[in-house]
Amino acid sequence: MRSSLKSQRNGACATLLAAASVVLASALTPAQAQEPISPPADTPYRTEPAGPFHIIDNIYVVGETLHLTNYLITTDEGHILIDAAYEESVPKIQANIEELGFNVEDIRYLVGSHAHSDHVAGFARMQELSGAEIVAGRRDVDVIESGGVTDFRSDGSLQWPPAMVDVIIDDGDELRLGDTVLTAHATPGHTKGCTTWTMTAEENGVQYDVILFCGANIGDAALPVIGHPKYPEMASDFDTTFEKLKTIPVDVYLGGHGYWFWVEEKLARRAAGAETNPFIDPEGWQSALAVFEQRYLDRLADER
Repeated sequence: MRSSLKSQRNGACATLLAAASVVLASALTPAQAQEPISPPADTPYRTEPAGPFHIIDNIYVVGETLHLTNYLITTDEGHILIDAAYEESVPKIQANIEELGFNVEDIRYLVGSHAHSDHVAGFARMQELSGAEIVAGRRDVDVIESGGVTDFRSDGSLQWPPAMVDVIIDDGDELRLGDTVLTAHATPGHTKGCTTWTMTAEENGVQYDVILFCGANIGDAALPVIGHPKYPEMASDFDTTFEKLKTIPVDVYLGGHGYWFWVEEKLARRAAGAETNPFIDPEGWQSALAVFEQRYLDRLADER
């Protein structure tokens, strides 16, 4: 049975709360001022299978490659998987989860950040393995359930096996499981239902604000931004999204693709014995957000 988080009343109950508005201001170091650049298609970052690794507290990366950074969030009452990549990615995601000592059957929620094939095409297969409920932003539900047919970038062809969404979320909803609380932030533009999630994590007795960024890239298939016949409000959605993202406090910056948050560099720093967790990077978030917004503004200028 499909539900919204406003109507759930089980052990993993959820309530509608408004996200706090806190501005995080910080200076950028030269290293953190670099742009997140997508590596070429033939690089190991995209082509080589990646093993699972720990980020902080109960958050792990279990994606097929460093580019497809699916997240396993573990609790004593089951687990949450953020995105499931492509259908053919699922066996590797399962293997990575098992390598960490967890079981796919213990996943309670499959959470979609946004309805693109590299994030949700594996949902039907992963749900079959896990029995988990699929969670998605309200405005992406039809795209996931149609197998991508209704994607505004699509030519109307089937892109992935359709999957039914069990839990529909809106801005400010909370997804609770065990001691973990994920808060949904509607950040449309990249897709209509693009959802950024936040949570807190603890390390060495200190609480950190974690963001799982949905994305703000604008691919050629999504153009034009202004006056798109299937998404006329895209520009206004992006405007609202960037203003909202600036108010979210962030210590640990994560997202749907590793290059967004310089995953290779941070893993190298960890391997070299960094004294602090490289993924605690509030300045990196501010830098990346500024870059993504400027790319959007440049696109608008090109279209005007």
